[in-house]
Amino acid sequence: MPKLSKYALLGSLIVLLVTSFTFAQNDDQELEELSRRHKGSHQQNPAISNLEGQLDQSEQDAQEVLKEMQAAMSPEDKAELEKAIASGDQEKISALSQKISMKMAKSGKGMDKMIGLALKGFQRQSPDELRKELMGRAAGSFIEPLLLKFPKLLDFGVNILRDPLALPQLFKIPQDRKRLLIFIGINIALIILAKIVKKIRDGKGALSRWLVFISLRIGVLIFFFKAELTPAYLVFKRTFF
Repeated sequence: MPKLSKYALLGSLIVLLVTSFTFAQNDDQELEELSRRHKGSHQQNPAISNLEGQLDQSEQDAQEVLKEMQAAMSPEDKAELEKAIASGDQEKISALSQKISMKMAKSGKGMDKMIGLALKGFQRQSPDELRKELMGRAAGSFIEPLLLKFPKLLDFGVNILRDPLALPQLFKIPQDRKRLLIFIGINIALIILAKIVKKIRDGKGALSRWLVFISLRIGVLIFFFKAELTPAYLVFKRTFF
C-alpha cells in the first residue's frame, strides 16, 4: 500500500473513533434529558395515567391533526375531498390525503402530532403482537427474506416503533430546514472534493480514500443531528450489542 494511502487509512480510523466517541459521550445524559421532557409533557395531563385518559388524548391528537390537515388544504383540495367523501370514492380520498400529507411534510406543520398518533397504535401492542404485524406487512416483499435471515432487524423495528423518542426525534431532522440545507451543502462539497482527490491520485488508494470521506460524512451527520440521532442510536445499540 502506498505511504499516502496508509496515512489516509489511519486518518479515517481516527475520524471514526473521534466521531464515535463524540456520539457516545453524554448520550445517556441527553436521553435522560429527552425522557424528562417527554415525561414532563405527559405529567401535565394526569388523565394519561389511565386507559380512559389515553383514549381522550388520542382523540384530542386526532382532532389536532385534522385541524392541521384542513389548514394545509387549498379551497380546491377541500372541495374535491368533500366530493370524494360524498361519492365514496376511496381512491380519490386516498390520493388527496397523500397530497395533503406531503404538503404537511414539506412545511413540517402537524407532522409531530401525526407521527405521535401513528406511534401510539404500535406502542399499545405487545412486542410479540408488533413482531407478527411487521412480518405480516413484510410478507411477499423483498424485506421478508432479510427479516427471516437476520431476526435482529425485526427486533430493531419492534424496538424503534415502541420507543417514545427515537422516531419522533428522527422526524425533527427535515423540519429544521436551515440546518438541513447546510448539511446537504457540506455533503455536496465533500462529494466534489472526493472526485478531485480521485483525479489527482489517479484512482490509487481507493479504499482508504473511501474510508476517509465516508468517515467525514458520518462525522458531519453526527455534528449536525446528534440530538435527533441519539435515541435511535441507543435503540440500535440496545438491540444489536
